[in-house]
Amino acid sequence: MRRYFLVLAASAVGALCASAQTSEEKLENGHQYVDLGLPSGLMWSDRAIGAVGPVDKGDYFAWGETEPKNEFTTANYKFGPLGSYEEIYKYNKEDGKTVLDPEDDAACVQWGGRWRMPTKDECLELEKECTWTLTEHLGVSTYKVEGPNGNYIYLHLCGYFYDKLRDYQRTGYYLSSSVFTGTSNFINITHAYIIKVNPRFFSGHSSNRRYCGSLVRPVFNPVSEVDDITDGGHRTAPTAKEGRVYCSGDFRIYDLAGRDVTKANGSLKGVYIVKADGFAGKIAVR
Repeated sequence: MRRYFLVLAASAVGALCASAQTSEEKLENGHQYVDLGLPSGLMWSDRAIGAVGPVDKGDYFAWGETEPKNEFTTANYKFGPLGSYEEIYKYNKEDGKTVLDPEDDAACVQWGGRWRMPTKDECLELEKECTWTLTEHLGVSTYKVEGPNGNYIYLHLCGYFYDKLRDYQRTGYYLSSSVFTGTSNFINITHAYIIKVNPRFFSGHSSNRRYCGSLVRPVFNPVSEVDDITDGGHRTAPTAKEGRVYCSGDFRIYDLAGRDVTKANGSLKGVYIVKADGFAGKIAVR
């Protein structure tokens, strides 16, 4: 269950805490990450792409674009002007794509390795499983997002770009890799899911226009390291048939990029990673 606190923290104490946290961080392809102890096993980077520190502004990206820029309009958006649904030529109703391909994922392209942008469900996990504390770090208004294991990251009020930087130190916008869907599962292809934070609330399932510039906080899942299915004493090893994985007990299914696709069980095709108590590994689903 998510928890929310509003505090005023002394800069000196915050600096000491940040220093202690940094000493425990590890590297993935040259970039630092933090293990928050999330149920999915997902690792979050300690800063945005292009940032020199956890609360630096970093680079701003339109959704699906892999290079930063300083002007964001409907006219210069990579996948066509967003004046109408018909003008968007990728991630639309025709192709049915709802999650960015690796070549359109800023984290995949900019950082390489196993890094990628978080999905909507992964942003929701961060919202629900962590304690969010509004504080100040190095003179910047930010949320301290503390995981179940006590480790934490900062999500500051970084604003967003349109014709200029807007809402800086008022609201934070962080891109997911997922196209926005409404309450009736209606796909609004002009918007993407984002993490949105401000002094009044925080949300892992808000949305913003795809062409606007927002920060990218990369993630990766170590479960993608697993090789072959190995039985660690579990009663029944997983099997797959007609698009569905079968396994006794609680288990999760991930694609090879580490995205949790358990909800899609029954319509799977390809090689996936199954993780459960006693084993973890790959399985082919046909």
